[in-house]
Amino acid sequence: MSETGTEARTLGYSPGLAAPEADYPDERRVIVFTGLGHGMMHVFELLYAGVLPLLILQFDLTLTQAGMLVFPNLLMLGLGSLPAGLLADRWDSQRVFLLFFFGTSLATGLVGFCRTTWQLAAAFGLMGLCASMYHPTGLAMISLGVRRQGLVMGLHGVFGSLGLAISPFLAGFFGEMLGWQWAFFIPAAVGLVIGFGLLFFPIKSLSRSSLAARRNDHPPPDTPGTRRVLIWLYAVMLVTGFVYRGLMTYLPKYIGDRLQVSWITSAVVVGGLFVSLILVVGGVGQIWGGHMSDRRDPFRVYVRLVPFLMPLLLATSLLKGYPMVLGLCVFQFFFFATQPMENQMLAAATPAHYRSTGYGIKFGLNLGVGSLAAPLCGLIGDMFGMDWIFYTLSLVLLLTAAGAVMMRRAYLKMPAGL
Repeated sequence: MSETGTEARTLGYSPGLAAPEADYPDERRVIVFTGLGHGMMHVFELLYAGVLPLLILQFDLTLTQAGMLVFPNLLMLGLGSLPAGLLADRWDSQRVFLLFFFGTSLATGLVGFCRTTWQLAAAFGLMGLCASMYHPTGLAMISLGVRRQGLVMGLHGVFGSLGLAISPFLAGFFGEMLGWQWAFFIPAAVGLVIGFGLLFFPIKSLSRSSLAARRNDHPPPDTPGTRRVLIWLYAVMLVTGFVYRGLMTYLPKYIGDRLQVSWITSAVVVGGLFVSLILVVGGVGQIWGGHMSDRRDPFRVYVRLVPFLMPLLLATSLLKGYPMVLGLCVFQFFFFATQPMENQMLAAATPAHYRSTGYGIKFGLNLGVGSLAAPLCGLIGDMFGMDWIFYTLSLVLLLTAAGAVMMRRAYLKMPAGL
């Protein structure tokens, strides 16, 4: 079957669909607090990477040991996502959202008081468990609480990218200037302030009772074809989650070791600064991806874009110096552009009353399997050198191309008009 005659086929895609503003009374609060929550979640997530060189010196760690130290954080960040999604669907999204802010902030502050690697590993695990509450809750809030989902998903991604961008730089800066503990104390305080803001300005329209009637307006596209597409989408996201975690864990050190900047003497600051720049470009990619999700069928754009990620990363891993930075900017633009498309497709393929659960499955797979990347890539780096971390991640991305092909086949077999 050709694509020419299947323009109506889509997972709930409706370009230009306008909903009455009265149906979304807390739309602005949803945008503000999910944006701030996404930014803080990724700040918390990459604090470790920003101070990794300092922790290696402070605790005399190898790269493998450093990867194992953060493994509980990454594992719980993934494993906690599904229970968090189930909790949000069955309890109250607003309350789970508050638990994210207060729990993650307190756990992050606790890291700064640790004095042994075992204490650090336990505190990192608690951080990950609390941070896992964000994605299933925040993304479900957007999918049910705003009108132009694609645009807001893109803006939401920008907040996350900014969090990713400033986290390694500020963590490295505060760690160098004040001691590694302050790289955790300061973000913890910011998270508590935002949590109190949400407490005093709640998103009442997304409480469990307020959503009861609206859920009947979002019937699930429950067909075998839709389920097959969803399974392949989850499979592709599982692989990209592994690649994402490997990149984010070791990219600051990788750049700091391979880029000399005359006006910056600290490799820690160099790595954090240029990772921040690269992630800002990734945020622009998310805006583009969200914009494309509103204007075109996100599935069609996604399956064409994903196969090009592998050659982009492989080509970049062969470069050095500033060309390497430029290559990473191009890769991250398109890599991050896929995220709002994924979230838009998941929203269309899951019923409203299981929306948080659907996102919980995504991030359980994406971040749970991705957590293995930190110790495995550290082992590869110790055995063969850091270059091989990025060669390996490039090869892993081959699986996404195969998954995109299978997802496209399942999509083309779906009846038109879904």
